[in-house]
Amino acid sequence: MDELNNKAQTTIKPAGRTISTLLMVLMSYIIVILVGTFILMAPFSSKEHVATGFIDSFFTATSATCVTGLVVVDTYLHWSLVGQLVILFLVQMGGIGFMSTIAFLTRSLRVKMSFKDRKFLMESVGIQKKGDFGSVLRNIVLGSIIFETLGAALLCIRFIPQFGAANGIYFAAFHAISAFCNAGFDLMGVFGVPFASFTMYANDWLVNIVLCTLIFIGGLGFIVWDDLIRSKFNIKEVSMHSKLMLMGSVIILFLSTCQFIIYEANHLYQGMPFGEAFLRSLFAATTARTAGFNTTDMTQFSDGSIFVTMALMFVGGGSGSTAGGIKVTTLIVIILGIVALNTKDGQIILRGKKIGKEILHQAFAVLSTYLILVAFFTLLILGLDPEIGLRNTIFEVISAIGTVGIAIGDTTLLLHPASRIAIAILMYIGRVGILTIVLSFAKPRREHTVILPEENVMVG
Repeated sequence: MDELNNKAQTTIKPAGRTISTLLMVLMSYIIVILVGTFILMAPFSSKEHVATGFIDSFFTATSATCVTGLVVVDTYLHWSLVGQLVILFLVQMGGIGFMSTIAFLTRSLRVKMSFKDRKFLMESVGIQKKGDFGSVLRNIVLGSIIFETLGAALLCIRFIPQFGAANGIYFAAFHAISAFCNAGFDLMGVFGVPFASFTMYANDWLVNIVLCTLIFIGGLGFIVWDDLIRSKFNIKEVSMHSKLMLMGSVIILFLSTCQFIIYEANHLYQGMPFGEAFLRSLFAATTARTAGFNTTDMTQFSDGSIFVTMALMFVGGGSGSTAGGIKVTTLIVIILGIVALNTKDGQIILRGKKIGKEILHQAFAVLSTYLILVAFFTLLILGLDPEIGLRNTIFEVISAIGTVGIAIGDTTLLLHPASRIAIAILMYIGRVGILTIVLSFAKPRREHTVILPEENVMVG
């Protein structure tokens, strides 16, 4: 048996195709985006009561549904209250409600699914065990309501005195939802400066800490919080995934915050009190993971900080969360896999438990696919918009596929309509995941194993 496992294998399966749940999920995202697009195109969705073009509406609907935050028009200055509420609904659905709603519907309507499809739906919302299906979904809904409500309540402390009771509550709720869903949409155009994000609150500890906390929690992943609740916050009792996610997130946040402080010490932060420099760096390190807000104009950052931001956007947050990117645990598995190559048996062993090679292969597949997509779309957009430049184009592409929503200056606004479509496609891929797209078109077939001879290929 061991000899068979060590030989190269392939699978031959009879042809046949059915619409899988994976494909239904992909189609559902597209339907939601298109419905949102047509509503945003309507005159009542803009403040000027004029129809918004298809490309701009489609780009905005895609950015909201894929919780990215890249925009081509200022959310507050361009969209009416109806338009803003449509965007907020798309953000909530795309962030956590969409997958949870699908899971609830399939469970409530008792839709028959294959084991693989059911497993995908469970994993998409952070469910690992069959018996946990209902309880985790409840925790997702209740947890989201609790975190967003608490965040909104704290933001009201700042916004109600500034904008009045009604507007203050609305602004607090909008930004709490946008932050928790890692969406990056804001209404700070109320100050009359388009695309300003939270630069007006760069030194406001309350706003910064509340937003950072919501972004961090939303980016961890629902399985992590379910693990913590079940273990009564005993870290020793949580799953390996949750331990790696918590450890990795804290380390990445700490190191990147320090890097921003170091790179900007003799540049943007020169002469600035340490408290202000720390707060700006913490916010930049948190939001670059996938949120899309900013308290500092990206054009002011040094090249070192720009590179750190791109790295953070590429990695993203946690699997089964509102975040994008290749995911923190993917990066950790790849690093552990590289280290394991130098060991005798080449196995990844952590605290007496082994991480299977299938997981390692999947991690490398995700990394390589994202790198190929970044390279391809960078070359594509450079061909359409050469005047934007290589650095800004790569930054925009990574921001889109990482569903982050940060741009350098007016890069997004200057994009050719075809480039905007390309960025919209990247946001969609980044949100649903490249493996989901591939698996959705896989043919359901019965497996028959055939052993093939091995062949050596020189690499490295």
